[in-house]
Amino acid sequence: MVSRVSVIIPVWNAEAFVRQAVESALALDVVGEVVLVEDGSTDRSLEVCRDLEQDSRVRLLQHPDGGNHGAGASRNLGIRAARFAYIAFLDADDWYLPNRFAVDVPLMESDGSVDGVYGAARFENQGEDVAIPHNEDTLLTLSGDNAPENLFSALLFGGKGFFTTDAVTVRAEAFSRAGLFDETLPLGQDAAMWLKLAGVCRLVGGQRDEPVAVVRRHAANRWRPGNPAWRDANFRVHIAVWRWALGTGLSKKRIAQLRRAAALSLVGRREGLSRSMMLCVILRRLVYSGWRIPALLTELGRVVLLKLVGRSLVPGHEA
Repeated sequence: MVSRVSVIIPVWNAEAFVRQAVESALALDVVGEVVLVEDGSTDRSLEVCRDLEQDSRVRLLQHPDGGNHGAGASRNLGIRAARFAYIAFLDADDWYLPNRFAVDVPLMESDGSVDGVYGAARFENQGEDVAIPHNEDTLLTLSGDNAPENLFSALLFGGKGFFTTDAVTVRAEAFSRAGLFDETLPLGQDAAMWLKLAGVCRLVGGQRDEPVAVVRRHAANRWRPGNPAWRDANFRVHIAVWRWALGTGLSKKRIAQLRRAAALSLVGRREGLSRSMMLCVILRRLVYSGWRIPALLTELGRVVLLKLVGRSLVPGHEA
């Protein structure tokens, strides 16, 4: 018998979208449950979720205080409550396509060494006030053949694209090794999670030549340049994973890669900033990094030197 999937959907002010998300998951036979985690919405999301709960495969959870705790905390609540062997995620304003688990589940069923599978998604722009409109024909996934042992570096340094939360399926037990989503990050909790999983688990590519989910772009998306947290998101993700790595026994090579990535993102996302404003941003990031300031400054010097001599910025790789 094929193991089933628990689909976790954090819900915050998504009354207009969450029904489509849930119905797209329930349409798939391999889905054993949809776990809705209502995150203190101020619209009618809770009422819609309660109505959806009439389906026996839908479970509705809320934080103990009924408040808003963010997507990371909501996904963690869902992970702890999940009942099935595989876990997948879906944002409340996105939806699955019929082929969502056609490759993921059979692949993990046939190979016990595979801890997770990532696929492809596509964008759909809705409305005129889309913060970051995307080409709807572009597939959102990793390009090339990325062996599990190289995935950590590919995600950390970019250049090959990235995969979205809606297109990842993970064995439930993998979270006991990688830990849960970082609840301190205002943005990028998912990016940090995939780095942690890639660091200690085996994630492989699945359906990447056609989409398995749709990411809706609309005016209320939080991932937008106007969000104050957006500019610091990459740096905070790298610092968070660095902190996690030092306590997990991750290899020295991968910790060095994290240090390099943090140094690069220390001066990243300069769009629209004057030199004085950028200096303030860098100082703020250094303060946020805490005791890592000397290590970051030393690594930043190494980055500049490597650029001057034309060497690769990725430890262990040639230019």
